[in-house]
Amino acid sequence: MSKLKIIILFISLIIRTNLVIAQCTPASSSNCKDAYILCSVDDLNGYACNLSKNSDSKGCFPLCPSGGIPNNTAWWAFVSNGGEVCITITIGNCDLNNSGMQIGLWGDCECKESIFCDPQCIDKGTKTFCANLVDCKAYYLFVDGCNGNSCNFSITTKSRLTGDPGLPMPLVGPTILCRGQKNIKYSIEPVRNACHAYYQWTLDGTEQIEQKNEVLLDFPDEGDFIVCVTGIVGNPQSGSICNQLGPKCLTVKVRSKFKIGKKSYPCRIIK
Repeated sequence: MSKLKIIILFISLIIRTNLVIAQCTPASSSNCKDAYILCSVDDLNGYACNLSKNSDSKGCFPLCPSGGIPNNTAWWAFVSNGGEVCITITIGNCDLNNSGMQIGLWGDCECKESIFCDPQCIDKGTKTFCANLVDCKAYYLFVDGCNGNSCNFSITTKSRLTGDPGLPMPLVGPTILCRGQKNIKYSIEPVRNACHAYYQWTLDGTEQIEQKNEVLLDFPDEGDFIVCVTGIVGNPQSGSICNQLGPKCLTVKVRSKFKIGKKSYPCRIIK
């Protein structure tokens, strides 16, 4: 093999290596509120990446309740499965000597609910945090380079399986109505202690605004209508549905007249 080919091969390997490091999947966000919500903290298990020197990051200020300044903060979000969760950060080489990274977990992006946070610069080695988390709640993990330091690091996690949204009970509500009735209640009782981040209601396929376990619907027209509800864990707005159960549906018959035998009787709304 010629020297030119060896040089080209060497450059190609360097480029490929840099591309692999740069991919960092799942990708972090420089802003807490823009972080893609993962279905479990275990989606970060085995994650290895290099902390960017990007200074356009938006971390909490102070970085932790006890101090620290955001520099090049990287954020990940995940839906908790509840119970104890342990996160271990292993730090490798850093650009700046005698410096390292800061690590923390918040329960919100307003920096009001600190789960654990260490403003001290952790140099080479490992650091493990454990905490009891709430089922179905979103949490926000960050790492930050001290003085804008860029370090190689990996993440190891340990938690339990994804929660069950739970739709065991029947969908409850009237199935025969008079045309023009309003604020008709439909509801479903979730399993006690089941994971139910929210409920998605539809009326004839049209999604309703309400996301609780009950909804009020209007029926101005005659016809047969389908009311459905689906229990969802995750954040569909960010494209992340972690678990769902359903839909459960009812057929609602709306009439202006009802026939009994050979006679028809007008349907009157009783107020």
